[in-house]
Amino acid sequence: CMIKYPPSHLAAAAVLLSNKLLRLHPAWPPAMAQATEKTESMVKACAWEMCGILEMVSYEKYSSKAVFRKFSGPKFSRVATNKF
Repeated sequence: CMIKYPPSHLAAAAVLLSNKLLRLHPAWPPAMAQATEKTESMVKACAWEMCGILEMVSYEKYSSKAVFRKFSGPKFSRVATNKF
């Protein structure tokens, strides 16, 4: 649950995660550690939780589209396009 983290910690974790996703090296530069007064290891757990949420949302988004496409075809009588 992300509510356990203060906003500054969430912001720092979001920066770490985005830098990792962008493959920036270092992902947590010394200037960032100095500005936030947090080490990479301090925000890593929160960043991993964010990553999990991002993966879950991405999966749901794309899997639901695949299901919609599948059941919109003639093989399944376009049942997904029916209005109820």
